[in-house]
Amino acid sequence: MGKFRTPQSRQQLTILPPCVDDFVPANDDVRFVDAFVEALDLGSIEAAYSEEGRPAYSPQTLVKLLLYGRLRGERTGRGLQRLAEENLRFIWLLASEKPDFRTICDFRRRFAAQLGDLLRQTIEIGVSEGVIQLEQVAIDGTIIRASAGSKTLRTRAQLEKELAALDLSFEPDVEADSDERRDADDDDTPPGRLPKHLRDRGHREKRIRAAVDEFDKAKREKRRLQRASTTDPESRIIKPRSGRNPSYNAQAAVDVGSGMIVGAYVSNAVSDGAELAPMLEQIEQNVGKDPEIVLADCGYNGYAGLRALKERGIDGRIPPVKQRRDVYGLERFIYDEEQDNYRCPNGKTLIRKGYSKRERRKIYRCSECEGCPHTSECIGMGNRNRTLTVADDYPLKVAMAAKMSDPEIRAAYRTRSASIEPVFGNVKANRRLRSFHVRGLARVSAEWRLEMVVTNLQKLIKRHFAGPGTPAPATG
Repeated sequence: MGKFRTPQSRQQLTILPPCVDDFVPANDDVRFVDAFVEALDLGSIEAAYSEEGRPAYSPQTLVKLLLYGRLRGERTGRGLQRLAEENLRFIWLLASEKPDFRTICDFRRRFAAQLGDLLRQTIEIGVSEGVIQLEQVAIDGTIIRASAGSKTLRTRAQLEKELAALDLSFEPDVEADSDERRDADDDDTPPGRLPKHLRDRGHREKRIRAAVDEFDKAKREKRRLQRASTTDPESRIIKPRSGRNPSYNAQAAVDVGSGMIVGAYVSNAVSDGAELAPMLEQIEQNVGKDPEIVLADCGYNGYAGLRALKERGIDGRIPPVKQRRDVYGLERFIYDEEQDNYRCPNGKTLIRKGYSKRERRKIYRCSECEGCPHTSECIGMGNRNRTLTVADDYPLKVAMAAKMSDPEIRAAYRTRSASIEPVFGNVKANRRLRSFHVRGLARVSAEWRLEMVVTNLQKLIKRHFAGPGTPAPATG
């Protein structure tokens, strides 16, 4: 007997040749993906197809390819085409259909909004099966690079200069855009040929004007905008210290008990301060009710979010922002609710002097500062009297800080990072989403929501093979 096995001849004929189904184990997650997509309502996508002409690939087939591809860490059109041609599990899932990369990219671009809306259907499945309870929800955001390079950033003055320089003898500025990464939907650009945005004057002018519009929009909204990208004007420099790269702020809300996503969208805000209220509204729309407890980090400790928690009757757990210890900071002043005034650490009284309707803030001023030995520490040189500007909702921050000083609540709060952070780690490390492949806030948000569909799919797969009585792990 030989020492090693003898491989079977590739030309060997068999009486009963194996079928593709024999190569996929009965407990493989690809079978769950197949059944999962078949159960989805894709009517809004199917209605967009015409009965005339050559029959198209079924939306179920293409959705299966997109979801299972992301589950395996592949999302590019060419990569998915290659898997559909070579990988046995993909061949089984698609029933030997082999859509090319143009078909895949066109489908993803055409139905981006509908694909993102599949997230709500996965949430409804979790609710109907009793997986999602909304006892505790953890909310956080992560920064993901946009499909644009740092060399595409321009100030308003630079944009106006470029517009003035554009003429009929337009010469493509290859160096300025050399750092750009192409949109996945531009896979069909012929090799050796410049992309459309470099060879076409009208297209170049359109992109510059779109970036100028972002400056106008920021001015109307009284926001500060230093630079805008000519490739993706809606992206922002969110973390300058980690690199001046155009990025987006991807938000997610996780049901702590099940690990399933109950809300997701993308913002171009440079901080999370204003993201709590819209996320709470989306959770209520997706699930039909508000969570009992919301866990978020100090970045969400903004007045709009705290006000939303109070109005909805939700128990929020948000630690205060760590600030420099200031002997004469607002937190050191004692408020007298009956007299509606403040008393400083040195016993001086600050009386209410006015109210700003636009900022929803009360103004208090002290008239006893003259001769005080602590003037230089309290109000600095050149000022005569100490003034406090207090937001109407400041008591909400005081109450939240007092709540978070409770040791039991602080201990329970630690479950937040263990619930939401692994989701981002799984998406970025295991599924390799380091940058978005599409451009524009609406399309980027749809791509992120589709990514969260895959996260929920993973949780449902784990629960299915673990048994209905076993909750899905909270990790990503």
